[in-house]
Amino acid sequence: VDGDHSAQDIVLSGSPSVSAVDQDGASVVIPNNAYSISGNDITINPSAFDPMVRGNSVIMTVSYFVSDGTDTTSNDAVFTINATNNAPSLTVTDLAVNEDGNAVSATALATDPDNDGITFTTTQPNRGSVSDFYE
Repeated sequence: VDGDHSAQDIVLSGSPSVSAVDQDGASVVIPNNAYSISGNDITINPSAFDPMVRGNSVIMTVSYFVSDGTDTTSNDAVFTINATNNAPSLTVTDLAVNEDGNAVSATALATDPDNDGITFTTTQPNRGSVSDFYE
């Protein structure tokens, strides 16, 4: 800011353009809620890109113009969104049995968005038992 202008006099002008690439430079489709621009404020919502595979990243570039009413300058704001570990999800069917009934079984299904290996562990109940069968 020079002596003739204050920070309040400098505003974004025109319509900013937004683009995104992955860590390899390939274009990325930007989700609708990934960013917002209001006045001079640019807000990035990194969770809009979730889930991302750990080790990947998205680089968003917001290209905009700044004007003090006399001169206009172009600039880029660059945001890097790095993937973090995403927890696996587990699906298990709830079962109810009668104390004098037959044994029952259930299958636990798990997926991991990062494609990490999944390990199942069990805890023995106070009464009865749990058997582990992994294939």
